[in-house]
Amino acid sequence: MKCRQDHISSRTHRKTGPFSLIELLVTIAVISILAALLLPALNQVREKGRQISCVNNLKMIGLSIIQYTTDSSDWMPPTSWNANYLYMLRSYLNVRIDKENCFENGSSYIKFLTFKVPRGQLFCPSILTTSPQSSPNWAGGTSSATAYMPSYQVTWDNDTTEESVGGWIHRKESEQYRRLNRIKKGCVIVTDKNWGVVSDTFYQCPVSMLASTYRNSLTSPYAPGYNHNVSGNFLFLDGHVTSYRYSGEVFDDDYIPKK
Repeated sequence: MKCRQDHISSRTHRKTGPFSLIELLVTIAVISILAALLLPALNQVREKGRQISCVNNLKMIGLSIIQYTTDSSDWMPPTSWNANYLYMLRSYLNVRIDKENCFENGSSYIKFLTFKVPRGQLFCPSILTTSPQSSPNWAGGTSSATAYMPSYQVTWDNDTTEESVGGWIHRKESEQYRRLNRIKKGCVIVTDKNWGVVSDTFYQCPVSMLASTYRNSLTSPYAPGYNHNVSGNFLFLDGHVTSYRYSGEVFDDDYIPKK
């Protein structure tokens, strides 16, 4: 009986002892396999969170535009290549020029904001995880900068002679100023963007051009930014925001979604 008890005690001791090398290697291999299976799903969940945050940023911008036009007899905020409209909306968005991270730039004619560190509601969160030079829309070569312009940019019609067309800016009608009722209903006025160039020592996301060469591109600096697993967020004239997955030709000549 004592021998049997000793045998059981010995077997129990072996089970509760330290892992053998083989057991340790098997455990590491299982953990590695599980991590490889779960990591893509975790990355997708993380990116979905950034996309939702980006949608909320654009909704706040849309609300501030509505408030601005209400206070300005239906005139849109003046804007140009440097996302100047966000300077005009800074009080509506509670963006403070603090001289530490947020700075005022430009002439008295039309000003713009720059940031030492890109963060907050004026930036798509998905483009802040990598360097500007790694952007699929980058056309700045090896150029670098020390500050950043806001990333959300206006749609810009550079070619048409029609009066009531889509896009925020209609260059032949006015370079910076446009009234709300001159913009075609149902069109996109602000797009998600990714870094494209360096301008005046600032990293910049250029405007989103209406021409098909640009609006249907994944790589042009003048294309919208499909920053969220090849999906982009778009702010419409009426203030709503919709996400679209890139499919070659998402919008028509007025930056209105194709059916």
